[in-house]
Amino acid sequence: MFSKETCEMTIKILSTCYPLQFWEYSPAMELLSNHDGQAEFMDRLISLNGMKDFLIAYAKEDVCPPYEFSDDLGIIIGCVFSKEDKRTDRVLLLGPTFANDRSLKRLLDDLEIHDLSVSARKYMYEQFKDYPIIPINIFEQYLLMLHNAICDECLDFPAIRRKNFYHTKKTAAVPETNIATKAFMQALEDYKATMPPSATYSRLLIN
Repeated sequence: MFSKETCEMTIKILSTCYPLQFWEYSPAMELLSNHDGQAEFMDRLISLNGMKDFLIAYAKEDVCPPYEFSDDLGIIIGCVFSKEDKRTDRVLLLGPTFANDRSLKRLLDDLEIHDLSVSARKYMYEQFKDYPIIPINIFEQYLLMLHNAICDECLDFPAIRRKNFYHTKKTAAVPETNIATKAFMQALEDYKATMPPSATYSRLLIN
């Protein structure tokens, strides 16, 4: 059975070394609570790459070992499933994190093709600058700790399931655009729509 106290204490312990973001979802992937994260951007990120639909289906299985998701930029998200009578009652996400210090640079470089204004680049940087850089072996240890605390088990590394969401590489006709870039551009357009014409961020994109 899910224990919020156990969950919060575990996240507090794990966050002593890295500023981890933590998300609590229903089995239908409806956000219940989040810890220090951009909820709307996260929702776009996991929706655009198909992760949300995948998790909804996976959560219906009787046994759900922890899952680790990655993309070609090195963005990592971990997932733990709390069960009660073999039914998922919580889906817990850990991340996003960057696998290495090249990940953020690759993301910034990818956004350059969109001819963003200085304000837009600053806004974009603010969305990603707090994602911690965690070596994959350390992140997997954290993922196992969260699973073992929540599910009262003692799993090891072989139990972790892994899935990569890679986009189609660019061609002469189709430029390369990764999922994180698409999520950011959607968030930017939505943010502009909420601002009055005179607002500083109302013209974040160069037309």
